Amino acid sequence: MIDQYKHQQLRIGSVSPQQISTWANKILPNGERVGEVTKPYTFHYKTNKPEKDGLFCERIFGPIKSGICACGNYRVIGDKKKDRKSCEQCGVEFVDSRIRRYQMGYIKLACPMIRNETLSSHSLQPGCLGPDM
Repeated sequence: MIDQYKHQQLRIGSVSPQQISTWANKILPNGERVGEVTKPYTFHYKTNKPEKDGLFCERIFGPIKSGICACGNYRVIGDKKKDRKSCEQCGVEFVDSRIRRYQMGYIKLACPMIRNETLSSHSLQPGCLGPDM
């Protein structure tokens, strides 16, 4: 039986650009910070591998294949990591490839943007945005 007096709450609101960058930034074991997507490229046209610092970068989002770095020189099988957390050459961490589903990255824009889906239909009516907009 469900207790009608206990309520769960969900709060939805906008997030500041600083909070998004703290969520997306991560520090690699070599001390380098990654998380910002700086190039508009996805894959290299000849090698068909993700571009470094691009939209599918393995350093930012994690490896494409579990236990294999981007340069392909190091492969980790099972738990035999040899005290190495990431590749020294390409900087890709040796983690499961499923981390790509959850790891965040960000693109620094000139000004903050709001997606159209976040605005309600009544806020788009004339005069509702206020004198600032």
